[in-house]
Amino acid sequence: MLTLYPDLTVPGVFDDPDVRELMGVNEHDGALWIHKESAEDLIYRFFLSSLPDIAPGYFETGVIERFQTAERLGAAIERSGYSMERFVEDITAQRSTKG
Repeated sequence: MLTLYPDLTVPGVFDDPDVRELMGVNEHDGALWIHKESAEDLIYRFFLSSLPDIAPGYFETGVIERFQTAERLGAAIERSGYSMERFVEDITAQRSTKG
């Protein structure tokens, strides 16, 4: 199961063919494009699937962190103009600035 980590330290997760299929990624004119509603649904699934992993006593903080990560992913998709290449570049840049 994929988990939504607050610091986006899941290198390559969006290169996975299954993840791309769930995001509705399709090719048009030689570029890969993200299907908005499918991507939103996947982000929501990542968010929900990550909740059981939150340590007892940290649930409120953990939910907030994971929700903020989901919002960052959604914002990165919008900033990309739904281009898969630009989306991956954006989250990779976010990941490298956190290190």
